[in-house]
Amino acid sequence: MSNDNIILADQLMHNGNTDRALPIYLEYIKDDPKNDKVLINIFSIYLSTNKKNDALDYLERSYTIQPTMKKIRNYDFSLYRP
Repeated sequence: MSNDNIILADQLMHNGNTDRALPIYLEYIKDDPKNDKVLINIFSIYLSTNKKNDALDYLERSYTIQPTMKKIRNYDFSLYRP
């Protein structure tokens, strides 16, 4: 999947079209599973749709790649697990 698709997904997400952005991100992450920006975007979409367990999975994956990223450190992981 190309970077053009990520640009499209970013634009969709920015415009609030998360339902259209999510499948693009999920497809992209298959080819680039360590892309922390895409992982965080997937996390954000799942969190905004109240899919907290899915959200936490992507937050944890992002944290293993980029544990010092400020965006990640601001989340309390314990709040999301039942």
